[in-house]
Amino acid sequence: MTSCLKPRTAPKHAKGPQRWRTKSAILSGQGPTDAPIPLPVRVSAGLLGHPSFRRAFGGFKGTPVTASNAGAAPALPSRDFVFRLDRPGKPGALPRIWLTEPSSASNGAHGREYSAVYPSGPDANGVRAEELGERCFAEGLSSAAVADGALRIQCFQAAEICFLHAAARGSLQAKVRLAVIYREDLCAGTSWLEAHEPRRSPNARAVSLLKEAAAAGSAEACWLLADGEEVSRYWAMRALKLASPESAWQQGNAWLRFARAAEAQAADLSGIAVAHEAYSCALQALSTCENEGDWHAKRYRMEAQRGAARMHQELFWA
Repeated sequence: MTSCLKPRTAPKHAKGPQRWRTKSAILSGQGPTDAPIPLPVRVSAGLLGHPSFRRAFGGFKGTPVTASNAGAAPALPSRDFVFRLDRPGKPGALPRIWLTEPSSASNGAHGREYSAVYPSGPDANGVRAEELGERCFAEGLSSAAVADGALRIQCFQAAEICFLHAAARGSLQAKVRLAVIYREDLCAGTSWLEAHEPRRSPNARAVSLLKEAAAAGSAEACWLLADGEEVSRYWAMRALKLASPESAWQQGNAWLRFARAAEAQAADLSGIAVAHEAYSCALQALSTCENEGDWHAKRYRMEAQRGAARMHQELFWA
């Protein structure tokens, strides 16, 4: 949804991420970096390793330091303060990110509490950054209401920065997640990439990331590349080869992409039989995922079920 309101122009002295305007900033006249990180939050992160005193001491009841009462600076609606940035470093360097999560105060008011800061220490292979990115990514996916538009965009923006940190440290899954964010435009045109590398197409960056992850052995990257080409037997077979036998999710998605390609390229009954078998394998694996509570598998399971029935009908009437 577009707005006729224009964002405030950044101060002349603002540099780096200060000029990165979010969609919620456009709607409310403020951005995630306009207000400084509260001193108690910085002290807690420096001394205790966690931006929340309450969390650092095991979650005792107390007054949480939330983004909504951060200093005297005017605040956005508290529920939309997903993250803030500081320490941009050298040009092109990733900023330090302070993350928040939903919290309820003792008086019943709802806001967000600082929950993590990154980077805050060594992180081999970007495991911690990937974990934080997945948390933000999941919150963005769960914010499906129209009223949560600004919140959802900030969640994906925060996830992007965390995944960029993780990818820089060698995380394959982070590269796949970044590709999804760029290809599906989950940041609604306000991603870090588009703000700092405007000449680089998000779609081109997504394909590049997927190919890097696929070359390093990511089955998910292979089937996403197959999706990007609509019908690709090559990437589908690569996905099947790399999919873990112990992962029903990977097996199901790989077989489904192979089934699509086999059906599209079927020239005779033997090709239809191959597609039928592939759809059946996908259906079995994705049904297992759905039965285990993975609701993301439902749409793909239904596609595999329809495909198997369609191929069975073709064989029956042949």
